[in-house]
Amino acid sequence: GEILSGIPGREWIELAKNAGWTFLRVNVVVLVAGLIMVPLGLWLGSQPRRVKRLSPVIQVIAAFPAPMLFPAFVMLFIQLSIPFSIGSIVLMMAGAQWYLLFNVMSGISGVPQHLVEYARTTGMSTAGIIRRVYLPAAFPQILTGFITAAGGAWNTSVVAEIVVLHNQEFVAPGLGSYIARAANQAMYAELLAAVIVMV
Repeated sequence: GEILSGIPGREWIELAKNAGWTFLRVNVVVLVAGLIMVPLGLWLGSQPRRVKRLSPVIQVIAAFPAPMLFPAFVMLFIQLSIPFSIGSIVLMMAGAQWYLLFNVMSGISGVPQHLVEYARTTGMSTAGIIRRVYLPAAFPQILTGFITAAGGAWNTSVVAEIVVLHNQEFVAPGLGSYIARAANQAMYAELLAAVIVMV
């Protein structure tokens, strides 16, 4: 309490603005990841042979530390004239999307095959099977995937909203860059406040 009481009012306003920027980015990450990873997870998870063949490859790609690729992404943003505040969304996605994909794959592959076969014998189309069998049965794990992807995006923001390349700092306004700046400048009260807001 004492530590936080020393933070001036204008700093709290700045902190709230930064939290708003990151909140906006996290929602974009979750939306875009959902549009890409849910169909991909459905496609992979609905075929056990596909899961067995491609799952190890995806796990190796997902295990690769995303921040190692950030400088390459930043160079690409420079080439394509993409503002870093927008490019940082791509960086956050690189660290968060896998949570959703693995949960969708796990949920879909866990759907009992006899339910799928029964749906087929009733003449249900592939779209109908996806809508009435796969999605309802796997819904809890898909929801868990969205929640963990959002959490992953919040965590990744600390390294995605501020990247140093060739001694040049690329900063996107947000809670992640605020935390990184507060840590670098030993602003411990502000750092504590920012972590509490993120939590």
